[in-house]
Amino acid sequence: MQKKLIALAVAGLVSGAAFAQSNVTIYGIVDMALTHGSSHTTNGKANNTGLDDGGWDSSRFGWKGTEDLGNGLSVSFEQQVRAKADYRAGAWSVNNSILALEGKTWGTIKAGNFGDVHDDIIGFSEAGGMSWGKDGGFDLVNNDTTYNAVSYVSPSFDGLQFRISGSTNDQDAPETDNDSNIQSLGGNVTYVNGPIKLGLAYEKKTSDNVSTTNDDGDFNGWTVSGGYDFGPVKLGATYTREKNDGIGGDMGISTYDEAGVATISSNTDYTKKAWRINVGAPIGETNHINLNFTKIKVDFNGLGTDDDVKAYGLSFVHTMSKRTSVYAAFAKVNQDNDSSMLHTGYENRFKVGLRHQF
Repeated sequence: MQKKLIALAVAGLVSGAAFAQSNVTIYGIVDMALTHGSSHTTNGKANNTGLDDGGWDSSRFGWKGTEDLGNGLSVSFEQQVRAKADYRAGAWSVNNSILALEGKTWGTIKAGNFGDVHDDIIGFSEAGGMSWGKDGGFDLVNNDTTYNAVSYVSPSFDGLQFRISGSTNDQDAPETDNDSNIQSLGGNVTYVNGPIKLGLAYEKKTSDNVSTTNDDGDFNGWTVSGGYDFGPVKLGATYTREKNDGIGGDMGISTYDEAGVATISSNTDYTKKAWRINVGAPIGETNHINLNFTKIKVDFNGLGTDDDVKAYGLSFVHTMSKRTSVYAAFAKVNQDNDSSMLHTGYENRFKVGLRHQF
């Protein structure tokens, strides 16, 4: 009797595997770096050295899967969580959460929490390096996540593709009398073909504040980004323009403390123009060097001190395998006004680290 039960159980497992049409992949990144910062502009701590998570990419893990529904349809999901590798408290945060329906002929509709229309294209200019937002501690595009979003992504037409995305509650504000309801609508057009990567994105956000202490507001931003691989040299550039009027919270200027941790200023009216140029080149088959220059100019529209910031970055990456790399990076930041909210981190930063992907 016991043997029959075991045989039936095995047969059930085999038949279940035979009819299964879905697959699940577990993946992730663990990234740790020894960092050093000096010449802090806002307090007496002139130097800081420590082991930090995310010298290149923030550590994370996730799982994703697809199921073939037949007739050219498929459904997919992705759940991704960021987990700090250097400390325990406050280490967990949801990064991406996506449920998508895809048709081979008409494109993809996805819903959840994921990168916005700017986030799709800012990497086009990285020129093979780790310069974007990693060396100087700058995010040229202020917000890279859309919450409670629905997005349509077209099929690729010989490299040309477009996306439309929107949300009626972009910042996931609780339904209380003291929070605003932020709606967003944006889109991008991209062209990726061989050595060419080009992208143009626009997003508009509006806030309907129910609080008597906050005014209604709006935010709009343009980004154009591109890169070209010449073989021995890769070139990339990005330009972005943002205007914020009355929307606080995640719409504020990103700032960084002495450890390089991002903070947000609230209810900041500003106009920001920023651009970055990257030049990257391989050295042999396993090494890559990248140079970058960033310039950001912010007008706080009379509510703060305007600022003009320049950042110079240099990074080196040695690929040990398909999944593991060691890296080193140096950045120097110059700004007109040390009391500005735009950059409150160290003016000089150096890091050396190890990144493993699985």
